[in-house]
Amino acid sequence: DIWSVEADAAYYATPALRLNAGLAYKNADLLGFDADVLAAKVGAEYQFASSPYSAFASYTYTDSDDFALEANGIKVGVRYNFGGNLQARDRAGAGLGL
Repeated sequence: DIWSVEADAAYYATPALRLNAGLAYKNADLLGFDADVLAAKVGAEYQFASSPYSAFASYTYTDSDDFALEANGIKVGVRYNFGGNLQARDRAGAGLGL
């Protein structure tokens, strides 16, 4: 059995500045071995004025006592947005129609 619970929240300080934080818990029970993994993430993305380009950065902390694992991850990058600002992009994403 493997299962996971994840949550992510975003706050738009401006339509071009997105701040987010997330938390994830994962459990795996394989071949009699039970493991738990906890991860926390914070990040930000800024879209440059009148430009389709944005820059983002995030930090993730992962911990698992079962695997004797403790990891810190940093991700930095640039995105090209196809129309609109960051807030509009988030609201125009795919939906399930439910």
